[in-house]
Amino acid sequence: MSKSTLRLGRLIVLRGSNHVYDQDFHPGVNIIRGWNSTGKSTIMDFLVYVLGYEIVSWTDEQLLCSSVVAEIFINGVQVCLKRDISERVFKTLCQPTSFIG
Repeated sequence: MSKSTLRLGRLIVLRGSNHVYDQDFHPGVNIIRGWNSTGKSTIMDFLVYVLGYEIVSWTDEQLLCSSVVAEIFINGVQVCLKRDISERVFKTLCQPTSFIG
């Protein structure tokens, strides 16, 4: 039996059609670092949200964004997910989408 894998390739946060965050991730360990209050936790919130986690209390800054897109690789197969940002809990989960490049 082969080992199952899940890898993040890219994370994009959108405000309308503008990219407010766009980062490629490489295989292995990736470190998100910065000074206090520079958005590290916000980026992690967006990442877990696009993967299906519910954020019950968005910050005002997060609500300025419209959607989050993730390029992930499941067992080496590319999958792109997009999820609209909404204050409504249990809104539609991730939708497969073509990658925004």
